[in-house]
Parts: sequence; C-alpha cells; structure tokens
Amino acid sequence: MGRRSKKRGFRSVIYTVLFLVAVIGIYLAYRMYSALYAPNTRVPQGTEAFVYVRSTDGYSQMMGKLKSSGFIQDFESFEFVAQKKGLDKQVRPGKYRISDGMSNGVLVNMFKAGNQVPVRVQLNREANLAEIAGTLSRQLEADSLALITLLTNEDTARYYGFTSPTIIALFIPNTYEFFWAITPRKILGRFKSEYDKVWTAERLEKAAVIGYSKEEVATLASIVAQETGKREESARIAGVYINRLKAGIALQADPTLRFAAKDPTIHRVLNIHKAIDSPYNTYINKGLPPGPIGLASIDFIDAVLNYEHHNYLYFCAKDDFSGYSNFTASYQEHQQNARKYQRALTQRGIMN
Repeated sequence: MGRRSKKRGFRSVIYTVLFLVAVIGIYLAYRMYSALYAPNTRVPQGTEAFVYVRSTDGYSQMMGKLKSSGFIQDFESFEFVAQKKGLDKQVRPGKYRISDGMSNGVLVNMFKAGNQVPVRVQLNREANLAEIAGTLSRQLEADSLALITLLTNEDTARYYGFTSPTIIALFIPNTYEFFWAITPRKILGRFKSEYDKVWTAERLEKAAVIGYSKEEVATLASIVAQETGKREESARIAGVYINRLKAGIALQADPTLRFAAKDPTIHRVLNIHKAIDSPYNTYINKGLPPGPIGLASIDFIDAVLNYEHHNYLYFCAKDDFSGYSNFTASYQEHQQNARKYQRALTQRGIMN
C-alpha cells in the first residue's frame, strides 16, 4: 500500500506541474496574441491622427514621438512587439496615419514597410521660385532654404534643360502627390517627369509651327495668365502679344512691370514703373522677357499654342471692371479705352 500511495502522489505532482505549465503556456500565448493582434490605438472619432518620422530620426526618436502622441494605449506591449519584429533596424521616414483600433502587429508592419500616407501639394499661381519653395516646404519635410538653394543653382537649371530665368517653367500648376519625406532632388525629378508629360508631341509640334521654344511659350503663357481671369479671352490676348512680337513692337505688358518691381499689388501702372531698369520691363525692352514671371497652367500654355488669329495690337481692361477687355488694332481707339479705364480707377480711388 505504501508504494502505491507514493506512486499516486508522484503522479499527482507531475500532473499538477504539467497543468501549471499548460496554464502558463496558454497565458503566455494569450499575452503574445494580445500583444500582436489586440486593438491598441485610440483615435477620437471624426479626427485624423498622423505621426511624422523625419529622415534624421533614429529608432529612439521615432519611439519617443509615438509615445508622446498618446495614440498608443499600451506602449510597453507595442515596444515589445517592435523589438521582437526588428523595427529598430528598419526605421523609414514619412508621414504615417494612425487609425483607431490598430494592433501592435499592424502598426509595426506599417512602419517597417514604410506604408506612409501620400501628401497632396497644390501649386497654383506662385510668382517666383521662393514662393514655390515655400509652398513645398510647408507641406513636405524638405526645408525651404534647401529647396531654394537647389532651385537657384545654375547647375541644377542646366541639368534639367533650363537656364536660371526659365527653370520656373518646370512647375506646372496642378495638384501633386508626394511622400512627405521625399528629398529636394527627387521633388525636382518628379516635376520634370510631369513637365515632360505636358509637352506631348502634339504640343511640341504646335510650338514649332508658331516658332517658339517650350520656355518661350511658358513665358508668354505666364504673362497671359496674369492679364486675365477670363479663360475665354486668353487665346485672344495671346494673339495680341504674338502680333506685337511679329511686328517688332514692345509687348508693354503690365504684369512684367509688377514682376520687375517685385510688387504684385500694383493696380495702376505709372510712368515710374515703366522706367524700371530690368530685363523684365517689356515697355523698354522688345521681345519676351528672360523667363516666365510666374506659373502658367496647361490652359494658358494651350492658349498660346492655339492663339487666336486676328489683327488686334492693343487691349485694355473695360471700365466696368467686369474682368473683360476691349481689343483694337487702332492706337487712337486704344488710347480712348485706356483713358476710360484710368478715369474709372480714379473714381474708385485706386491711385496705385
């Protein structure tokens, strides 16, 4: 009886140990499962949560940002999974969206794979390279100083097939998608790719027919874009300028004076503006200015390529401030139209 009792006691201990091992194993498995797959983020309904990992951030900086964001509820479990999955060896910069109810496993895999959110950047009617750099730097990681330094470098302009005054033509107004951490050089590469898409074989052929290079078309288009807010008049205005170019008459385009004066708020062009010493002053310099005076959309590029054929040499804004213009081939008639417009400006108290 003693031996049997001892055997039964030994088996009982073994079974108890095995049971405890199983319980502990199940508990650890549950903890591991929870750490990997249980929801571990909380984002208030109706809001978006983003974390920005900079190109200079290492693993500790990234983890610090994630912890301080407050989006991850149990940060210790997240950090455990991150270490187990080797996130410290694969830090990828970018803008990441944190959604409500994400698990640690999904979070870590997102950061490891670099599955970041694209950023939509809109260029509209920026007047110069500094404004373009500012628009880009406000929405991307790239520093505005780094961008403007690159853009104003003659070697950069030459690399992309431009000169310093014409490189602004590289930027076509549109909405573009970039990854937040894209480098300045890759930003320019993307714009060059989009620029080449705009200049199709058909547009290149039209430019050749009217006798202007891509950069010259962009330059004239940038002037037309600032002359009118009425797209239906843009091809007619382009025709006026091309008629003047063909006749060897100075363009006398007021937007070029605003550009030369670096003052886009000028409403009333005065003699002092017409005397500005600048290659962009089209009152004293014949032909096109050295480069675009701002951005011009595809619509305005097409307005130049498909300019309206007529005999007009002059146009002037209507004195009703409708945004439309009076067109004429007669200088005397143009002077009458200009005087009416000047009187209308005076009546409204617009003196500069």
